[in-house]
Amino acid sequence: MSELILSPLSSKKKIWVLKSLMTPQDLKQISALIDRKMARQTKVLGSKVAGLELEIKKVGIEVIALGSRVRSLEKVVSTMDEKMAIWKSEIVDAVDVMAKEIRDEREFRTIVSGQIVDTRRRMDDLETKVFGVVVG
Repeated sequence: MSELILSPLSSKKKIWVLKSLMTPQDLKQISALIDRKMARQTKVLGSKVAGLELEIKKVGIEVIALGSRVRSLEKVVSTMDEKMAIWKSEIVDAVDVMAKEIRDEREFRTIVSGQIVDTRRRMDDLETKVFGVVVG
């Protein structure tokens, strides 16, 4: 290979210029070096790509497994939703029965208190006629 001489193009920018003449023999040697380097890099890159493809397949399998787990969990959630709907219905039915009992009890109290007031008034009227005054 011929001798390479580097010299600064400008002292401020530190840019170097190659001052050399290359022979066809030099170019063939450089080409062979580049080809060998490229072959090694291609081999390394190929093994990395193969490793990535394997990882991608593993991830794909895991995604499929996760998909089946998600479907099974969706079934469980659906079952839970159905059970919750039944439970809510039972609670609403129980509360409805209690609310009717409370309403009936209030109506009964209203009726009975009206009857007591009427009875008390009648007793007062009778005591006034019999004793001349209300005793109680």
